[in-house]
Amino acid sequence: MDELLRRRLSGHLHDKYEGDAGELRHAMRRYERAEEHGVQQVAASARDVERPPHPGNVESIERGVGSASRPHPLRGLWLERRVPADSIDPFTSIMDLPHNEAAEIARKMGRRVEGADYVDFRKQAEAWLRSHAMEKGNPTTDSPLYFNLVSEQGASPPTEISVIIRIPADSIPAEHLTFTIEDNFFNYQIVAGMPASNTPEGLVPRIIHGVDADTSIDFDGEHRNYLDLVENGRYIEAQIWSRDDPILAEARVKFQEGIPADRTITVESTPQGGTSPDDGA
Repeated sequence: MDELLRRRLSGHLHDKYEGDAGELRHAMRRYERAEEHGVQQVAASARDVERPPHPGNVESIERGVGSASRPHPLRGLWLERRVPADSIDPFTSIMDLPHNEAAEIARKMGRRVEGADYVDFRKQAEAWLRSHAMEKGNPTTDSPLYFNLVSEQGASPPTEISVIIRIPADSIPAEHLTFTIEDNFFNYQIVAGMPASNTPEGLVPRIIHGVDADTSIDFDGEHRNYLDLVENGRYIEAQIWSRDDPILAEARVKFQEGIPADRTITVESTPQGGTSPDDGA
């Protein structure tokens, strides 16, 4: 466990680092479109959970019905995002800011990349992600929103200064999603020929499009434990390429109405359909 925490909390953390919200409050409020993602928390002990089968096989009357051609590939799963409790808007990115301002906030939050400028390198990583998102979708933003893909609610507990936002994974159209096994920075640094010193062992870099998630992510085998965030601290990062999906607007309203006592906002919504084989081609 000590080694796991050391790896997760050492230098490179990209959007999984939760900085000192008090120190950043003035900068965050000055820029309405600034963000901060949370550090990936590892539970103190693993839970013995009976996990659902492959999401493509989940029987459901309500969720995952999707389109007539194909059900949503992620029905039965959840997306979770940690944000600072004093955020103005929970669905923004520091990459919306001018380079110098984004770099200063990143510096204060402890975000860094070994041997590179954080903001420049993140632009490259997000351009790499976006190029794959465009293959079967139509991204409407240059910088995605980052979530974790989990099998049940409660995989990412909030902290004293943060809030967890949870939405059903099938509430986001599959063509608006991409995924990486582990943080996308780990993946891109390998592709760029400069792997981080704390890269997870055995990681093979790749981007999985949302429409292919049910066949490209091994939910019943290799990646089964990645959906719990308690077994070994490994995870699946989700990137959402539209900030205008209805469930995000609903979650934003709930966030702005006030923080619940349990510091968790869960939004239920009508599931979005999957895509036909020809969609997004």
